[in-house]
Amino acid sequence: MKLVLTSFLKEKKISYFITEKTLYFQCFFCYEKAEMDYDTSVWQCKKCARNGTLFDLMQRLKEQPRQSIEAFERIYNPKKEVYQIKKQFKFLILENKKTPTEKKLVQLFNKVLDLIE
Repeated sequence: MKLVLTSFLKEKKISYFITEKTLYFQCFFCYEKAEMDYDTSVWQCKKCARNGTLFDLMQRLKEQPRQSIEAFERIYNPKKEVYQIKKQFKFLILENKKTPTEKKLVQLFNKVLDLIE
């Protein structure tokens, strides 16, 4: 079921991310973060209190005008954000190689790593 769900969201260009048993995506009704059990495809949005299954989402997209589908924005994905933060720090450290700023950046990077891991 996991592959079906992710394929559907990828095809429709809707951002999502997965944790151990939950798939998070942007609610088709209020555009806030909704969560889905990817074993059963049962989903719920805590913001607008809508819920259903993958079939309900497919129906919603049929009813929804194309312009509002294109209005979907990226949802916050913690794993991607951590990756981007690490990447930016590494770039800044390399860019400031052999400068007084390098040592400060390395210390800050290590502190950030301690906080996020």
